[in-house]
Amino acid sequence: MRSDTAGAPLRLETCRTGRAAQIWQVVPAGDSGQFELRGAFGILHVDGRLVTSGGRTGLQTLDFAG
Repeated sequence: MRSDTAGAPLRLETCRTGRAAQIWQVVPAGDSGQFELRGAFGILHVDGRLVTSGGRTGLQTLDFAG
């Protein structure tokens, strides 16, 4: 389980019931299946890696053919 932290990195931790840093919300963010991930310290921002400001926040679902 990834835990949200106050800085940019995420921390890998053992799951603990009710721990706020381990709760992620999927938030609708536009058309065509776009969404954002919100943790205890806000919405994740990515610019090639996790960043604390700037970057992009939207993620999108894509069809998978397997």
